[in-house]
Amino acid sequence: MELGYIPALKKVRGAELVAVADPVLERCNRVAPGIRAYPSARELIDAGEVDAIVIATPAAAHLHDARLAATAGLSTLVEKPPAANVAEAMALAQVSPLPWIGFNRRFDPRVRNIRAKIADGSVVEITLDRFHPGSWKPYVVRDDLLDSHGPHNFDLIRWLTRSEITRVRTLELTARSVSLEVELERGHAFARFGQADRFRDSIEVRNATGTLIGGHDTPGVVQRAVWRILRGGNSLAQLLVGELKDLIDAANGRPVRSLATAHDGVPVMLAIEAARVSAASGEWAPVARHNYMETA
Repeated sequence: MELGYIPALKKVRGAELVAVADPVLERCNRVAPGIRAYPSARELIDAGEVDAIVIATPAAAHLHDARLAATAGLSTLVEKPPAANVAEAMALAQVSPLPWIGFNRRFDPRVRNIRAKIADGSVVEITLDRFHPGSWKPYVVRDDLLDSHGPHNFDLIRWLTRSEITRVRTLELTARSVSLEVELERGHAFARFGQADRFRDSIEVRNATGTLIGGHDTPGVVQRAVWRILRGGNSLAQLLVGELKDLIDAANGRPVRSLATAHDGVPVMLAIEAARVSAASGEWAPVARHNYMETA
């Protein structure tokens, strides 16, 4: 929270941080001094002080906390992964009002520019390569790479192509690196992600004939520093500004731009499950169909 949502909130007009919750209240006081703190999401919600809520609890608590927020009629943003497993992701997609999901790469202007160049219904091939040296260092969970990095990458593949994932083949799965081959209804993707000594982020999209449609590559260290300064903060917080603006619009009954819904969380979790099956078998694993298809 202190690295992302709290600095991002300061840049969102019309939004105010009213309360935070954590079983260890000292954490609340450290990341949000002077803000009302509660020991649980239930107590925060029952206080009736908020119009929208960000659920950044461990994935096992997402469904429970989202249901509490829905009962109170709150606009709810659930951090990735959407849930602890496919069954809970499907249950989350049945909550009303429908929760939103924090797939923040949709708000990267470079990614949005690439998506604008991909025609609806076109067949494409995507190559994703994303590695970074750090991590969130969460208090409780220690997600593996498929849970911590997989949700963003699988959602990005779906969102860019406006196409569903049909099967996955895991080429590598270690503590530091994942390599996947992904088959889509209209296209194909290769994705590599994980941890490395130096930051690396690139996307390349080609059409059915192999012609480059769009892409981006990681800027150098100096360019990245300038990029952050010009945008007034760290790059993650800038992506979360877009998420929070959409959340505020949703809370006020206005249309959102790109925020994912819990419907989007289901195919992402199904793809992660398929990747695990493939890693165990060494073969392609199909991604099951479901009843929550919704491509933004």
